[in-house]
Amino acid sequence: MASALSEEEFHRMQLQLIELRTTNYELEGKCKKFERELSEAQERNESLDRELTKANKAISKSKKAKETELLIQENDSLQRKLLSQEEEFRLQNQTLMAELSLLVASNEKLEKECSELKAAGGKGAEAGSGPEDKSPETDDQVRHLQAQNAALQKNLTATIEKYEKELSSLRDETERLRGRQSPAGSEDVGEERREVEGQADEDTRAPELQLSLDTEREEKSLLKDQLANTEKKFKEQVGTLEEEVEKVGEKLKKKQESFLQLQKEKETLFEESKKKAEELQAARDRDQKYYQDQISKLQQELEKTRQSQDSIKSASEEHVQGLQRKVNDLQKQVDAASIVGNHQLQEQSAKYQQEIHDLSAQLAALRQKNEDLTVQLQESHRANEETVSQLSAAQQERDSQIQALQEVSRVAEKRKALLDELAIKYQKEYDAHREQVKAAEEKHEAETQALQEEIAKLETRVQELSKAQPLLEELNSKVRSLEDAKGWLERRLKETEV
Repeated sequence: MASALSEEEFHRMQLQLIELRTTNYELEGKCKKFERELSEAQERNESLDRELTKANKAISKSKKAKETELLIQENDSLQRKLLSQEEEFRLQNQTLMAELSLLVASNEKLEKECSELKAAGGKGAEAGSGPEDKSPETDDQVRHLQAQNAALQKNLTATIEKYEKELSSLRDETERLRGRQSPAGSEDVGEERREVEGQADEDTRAPELQLSLDTEREEKSLLKDQLANTEKKFKEQVGTLEEEVEKVGEKLKKKQESFLQLQKEKETLFEESKKKAEELQAARDRDQKYYQDQISKLQQELEKTRQSQDSIKSASEEHVQGLQRKVNDLQKQVDAASIVGNHQLQEQSAKYQQEIHDLSAQLAALRQKNEDLTVQLQESHRANEETVSQLSAAQQERDSQIQALQEVSRVAEKRKALLDELAIKYQKEYDAHREQVKAAEEKHEAETQALQEEIAKLETRVQELSKAQPLLEELNSKVRSLEDAKGWLERRLKETEV
């Protein structure tokens, strides 16, 4: 067979062997490159798994810590608010009781004064001649002078008329007496003069007594008017005080009812906060257990993947050994192989080279997807940080709103309306916050699921690349067999030339 080879065929075979050796070197370099990329992809996959686990743990811890801290802060603010409300109610009750005691004392004092005035009015002239025990001396003097002035004004006209009549009668009597000149007439005149003087004295004392009597009467009438006015004012004051007492009693009753209602609301809020804390603790335990189960499942899957990779690696090594044995068998048959078989091997080598090129393109695409997944994971971390910052900002805004509502709620007239508004607003904020947290959790779960799917795809690609590795090794073995065949042919050629 060696003698049948021409020089041209030998030269062509030599060129083919050189090309095959060059291709072998290129394939070895690509194989090493693929192995490095495969190890890098596995390391990146493991690092992504670790980062995903850390991110899940950090998000779970931060979320639960924020929820617990938020609940504690809300509970503390409600406790401070209820304590301030209780302090305000206590101060208002003390103020109302003090006002009520003052009103009762003033009412008793006015009743005592009214009874004294009634007793003083029942005494009559004796009460009019002297001052009252509780009235000042100046008021008595003024009242006495007013009564005396009124009596003098009434008696002035009657006295003037009376004295004019008496004066005219005395003039007539004087004229009549002047006409008499006898001693007897003189004696009669003297007797009449004495009678007139006595009558004049009696008439002088009579106006004084009349003035005193009229003064006492006027003073008594003034006392009656003053007593009536005092009784009227006292009744009005008593009615006003009774109305104020009723109003204060109603306010006190409303305050007590409001206090009892707030006490019930306080107990209800405490119970609700306690229940919410227990529910949050239970939810936290459930979530922690769920995440631990998920982590354990992922670890088990990762361990299974590693075991499958090890098994695939061992199987590939066994397959390589089997191929090596086949190569050794084929090497024995290469001596009898024709140039047509060599050409077929070259075509198979080109085919395998094309497959290796396709695998390298797929590996580059997988690397690009891995980088995209890394970028998505970083974006997910940033989104989680932004969500946490938004939650903290919402928490601060809610705390500021609660403080503003607490300041407004100190006004007693708008307390109940503000409490209702605060409760409604708190419920709305709590629902909105819960929806935001739920949306963030759903988004995070979706991103986590997408990352897990991408990781599964990467693992599938890695397994495919691991399966393609025996083909590369088979090609390498074939190239080595061809080189051995080339060496054998060269030796036979030398032997033929010799």
